[in-house]
Amino acid sequence: MNRQYFSNWYHSGSNSGASKGVSIWIRKNVPFPIMEMCVDSEGRYLFIKGKLGNSMLTLGNIYASNKEQTPWLLEVLKRLSQLTKGTLILGGDFNVDLNPLMDTSSGRSSLRFQTLVKLTSICSLQLDDVWRTLHPSVKDFTHYSTPHNSHQIIDYILIPITHIQHCNSSSIISQVLSDHSLVELTYSIPFSPHATRCWRLNGLQLKSSQNVGKIKRHLAEFFEAKDNGEVSLQTLW
Repeated sequence: MNRQYFSNWYHSGSNSGASKGVSIWIRKNVPFPIMEMCVDSEGRYLFIKGKLGNSMLTLGNIYASNKEQTPWLLEVLKRLSQLTKGTLILGGDFNVDLNPLMDTSSGRSSLRFQTLVKLTSICSLQLDDVWRTLHPSVKDFTHYSTPHNSHQIIDYILIPITHIQHCNSSSIISQVLSDHSLVELTYSIPFSPHATRCWRLNGLQLKSSQNVGKIKRHLAEFFEAKDNGEVSLQTLW
């Protein structure tokens, strides 16, 4: 990209070398004041939160390790959930295929089944793969893995399921100078915030022992106050 078109660019790099690093570039004619930023010292992720017009926007870029991807992703997504406000757009190299049947030329994953099951926890943030949603039956790939002799999609742009309707288009663009293809998204940011049409519990919250303890205390207090023998079980529950 030509830097003359971007007045603000943010970077997360590693002191251990140039093998890791992620960036987010904001075009110079886009007024996007940054309100909060989270930078990984190892160059694995970068999150920024700001305001565009009257809409809050959270942008994230990640570069996952090629080992222990699942626990790393879950921990990073937990941190991201604490920062996120407004529309979330998360992209980057996840170093794992989220849908092995469609996202690999071989139709199988190098990860164990138990690991793939854990990856479904990404849905706890209600995140959806934009390109796959818009191209449900198309096979295209962003990377070729020599060790696995397989083409894969491991580069994704994820957004909340409830914001999919604002996605105009998404495409995979082959690159010559890189072993990864570019994933492109055209998104119309709603300047009049829409009410969320469905609610789901963020499953990551239940991994906190503090939250679980608080829920148990509230339930105990509720049943102690309401279960007086005069209220039917149907009404009580």
